[in-house]
Amino acid sequence: LEEGGEPRLVLRHSLGTALEEFAGLKYSLLFVALAGLIFVIAIGTRLAGGIAGPIAQLNEQLHKFAYFDELTQIENRRSFLSTLEKLLSEKHQNFPWLGLIDLDGFKSVNDTYGHRAGDDILKATANKLSLFPGIIHCGRLGGDEFGFVLSGTTSEEQAILSCEKLAALIAQPVSHSTHLLTVKTSIGLRKAEGLTISECMERADWALYKAKLDNSRVVVFSSKDEVVLQERARLTHLFNNADLVSQLRVVYQPIIDVETEKVYAVEALARWQTASGELVMPDVFIPIAESTYRTNELTKIMVTRSIQELPSSLRSTSIHINLSANDVSDNKFVDWLLSAEVFAEVPRTQIVLELTETAILTGGHGVIDSLARLRESGFRIALDDFGVGQSSLSRIHKLPIDQIKIDKSFCGEGGDVKQGWAIISTILSLSRQIGLDCVIEGIENETQALKARSLGLRLMQGYFFSKPKSSGEIQGASEPEARVDVTAQTKQISA
Repeated sequence: LEEGGEPRLVLRHSLGTALEEFAGLKYSLLFVALAGLIFVIAIGTRLAGGIAGPIAQLNEQLHKFAYFDELTQIENRRSFLSTLEKLLSEKHQNFPWLGLIDLDGFKSVNDTYGHRAGDDILKATANKLSLFPGIIHCGRLGGDEFGFVLSGTTSEEQAILSCEKLAALIAQPVSHSTHLLTVKTSIGLRKAEGLTISECMERADWALYKAKLDNSRVVVFSSKDEVVLQERARLTHLFNNADLVSQLRVVYQPIIDVETEKVYAVEALARWQTASGELVMPDVFIPIAESTYRTNELTKIMVTRSIQELPSSLRSTSIHINLSANDVSDNKFVDWLLSAEVFAEVPRTQIVLELTETAILTGGHGVIDSLARLRESGFRIALDDFGVGQSSLSRIHKLPIDQIKIDKSFCGEGGDVKQGWAIISTILSLSRQIGLDCVIEGIENETQALKARSLGLRLMQGYFFSKPKSSGEIQGASEPEARVDVTAQTKQISA
């Protein structure tokens, strides 16, 4: 270094030799890593085993939620239709029967006793369906509607008989707390042959609608129903596109006081005249209006027009206007009735709002509360078609009504149906005791009119007195076209 040389350090030693003393450490680290890996795998396996159970349970719960009704524990609508679709896609020598069920009076049970009572009814119905002989598949479609499938080897006669027994079984009382609850049922049937699932459901639903309309337990969809259904589809298409303001017509049918031989009131009735001039009656287009959600629109037009077109000679006469359950259960519509300017022309006290007993008694407290509001504002309320729905004589006095209209079915074609006239006599006696006016509908001939008068009925409506007429035709008609001898009540007319 003193002579100015550069410092340099050179080490000569092999790397292998240098690392020999660390060989033991290398194997130790390898062992530790291997042991750690084994430990992690063991823990992971154990954790996976612990999670697998809950995951399986969750999957089961999700499947149950997706395909089964939580309340009744039978298949829900989605699952029922899926199973039905599979059944229809298979080749059959005997296609199965599709049945649809609707519980009559269920809403009334719900409103009177609470939702838990309604739940008990639904669970009991599902249980009866699940255990009923011959039913190979069933499900809850929503609300109080159920579906079921009967074996295709069952004949139509056997299918009807089975459904009659099923309806009787469902009608048996269900225990809830200290009460025994009962509901009736309507059943629509259709053989599922040569149809898609939607076509099959539509036809079974039509049969169900007919069963409810006719107050029958069981109705089988027939070839005649197919013709009617196709016609309904045509009219539904027309109604969907109809300008109701220009196409609805109002006609009036008088209600006669046979004692004074004067027009006591008039009922405003709707007619639908299509763009092509075809005249459609309300029993056809009202159900279409309900299914297309145009009832409120239709009723508003009818209320307005029936007042505006009322002839001057009848301006002091009461006007009867029909409402549906959909109208009265809609608070906005009720508010419209309470504030509509058209009642400046004819006061509300002159208006009688008619609602069928089925609509009132199945509509629950909401409908009854709305009727009470309307009545407090001056409207009078009439219970229409009394005697053919779910009426209970013991409940009538609790309803906010002023008048009972006895259904025409009790008169009989010749006016000589003994049981019908006995019922009419009972209803008249009841209405007098609780202070209600009583009108009898459907008086078609003199024999019926004389019999009704002999029982003491004073207010009558029907073709014997007058057919429904337009405003121009009924102008000046303060008296009926036919009269009933006021002394007829003393005549001896066989029942």
